[in-house]
Amino acid sequence: MKEIKCIIRGNVQGVLYRDFVRSSASKFGLTGTVENMSDGSVEVFAQGHINALEELLAQLHIGTEHSEIREVIVENREIHDVVKGFSIL
Repeated sequence: MKEIKCIIRGNVQGVLYRDFVRSSASKFGLTGTVENMSDGSVEVFAQGHINALEELLAQLHIGTEHSEIREVIVENREIHDVVKGFSIL
């Protein structure tokens, strides 16, 4: 199992992007969180198997119908605390 932290920049707030991320992550069996940041970006922490994380990353680049993704910054991390479920913060 691995963990990723992603910062997604673009038009990603107010376009159901967090709901989209939670739904996608749950579909792939991942755990973690998604949160709007004060600078207009969205931050995602996700834990799970590498193949599922890669599937989520592909979805983060696609986004919702009304989102516009300019940049996805990904940081691979080691898991220190296991998270249960996937939450919108």
